[in-house]
Amino acid sequence: AKIVEDNREELELPDDVSIDETSKQWRWPFLVQERVSGWCLNQIFKDFKRKNIELDQTAAWLGRVVREIHNTPLNIDQEEDSERKFASFLEASSNKQYLKVMNSELSNISTRLSIEDQLLPFEEFMERFKNLSKKWHPSLCLLHGDLNSENLMGKIPENFQDQISDGPGEGSSSCRPIKAFVRRQTQRLELDAPQLKEKIHFEPTGVIDFGDSRLGYWLYDLVPIHTNIFTCDKELLEIFLKNYNRDVFDTLNREDLKEFALIMMQLTLIFDANPLRYIVKYHSESLDRMSSFLEISKFIWEF
Repeated sequence: AKIVEDNREELELPDDVSIDETSKQWRWPFLVQERVSGWCLNQIFKDFKRKNIELDQTAAWLGRVVREIHNTPLNIDQEEDSERKFASFLEASSNKQYLKVMNSELSNISTRLSIEDQLLPFEEFMERFKNLSKKWHPSLCLLHGDLNSENLMGKIPENFQDQISDGPGEGSSSCRPIKAFVRRQTQRLELDAPQLKEKIHFEPTGVIDFGDSRLGYWLYDLVPIHTNIFTCDKELLEIFLKNYNRDVFDTLNREDLKEFALIMMQLTLIFDANPLRYIVKYHSESLDRMSSFLEISKFIWEF
């Protein structure tokens, strides 16, 4: 609460209104907040196809905004304890990793490539992940926790707005009211979405849903941004990283990029919200041609 109050003006955070009573039966209640203008990017993807949406400026905007979120001043009395808690959180996810992968859209690929045998031991992974993160951001920071296309709000040109299936764009605190509709209609919308001559410019208006926020190393937030919002487009990844920390980006060499890809791919497998489904959705044919975990890492993360 103190973090929010001290930084409300700079981060333009919405005001809390009330607790969502209907969500109390779930693992955690959601705060009902004032509405953020626009539509979530996920809805735009569904109605117009991902390849019709121009996201270069969104990637630059996200790089700057996510950096500001990560720069939120924190009063951490025991940083080592906070580091251990984050490591324990990742280790718990890592321990569920085999089950997650084998029961996910990546199961056939995992079996064929013996992915489990190619991963770093967790302790080694954690040390290299921490060092890689600190190269870009020097300390633990406030993470959003699940910055995906459902939690990024924005607008598109007026001449396309009447084609959005979610109705008028006064804004929303979440896309969850339309989730059931989206799940039922995903295949139809993908097939029926128009093939446009010019790409639609998406203008971001805000980030929502901090329900998964935690203290941790900043690269954790990059997983859903790249796999879901960017759909693994490495040109967008480059734009994001340049705007997050240009000084570090300009020093990267080939070995740095290989390390980045390897660590980020293992982090992708560990990530709690199963980003594998996004990778398979957009890149299944390419993945079928992969012959090793390193090849997948390079394909998804090495730019």
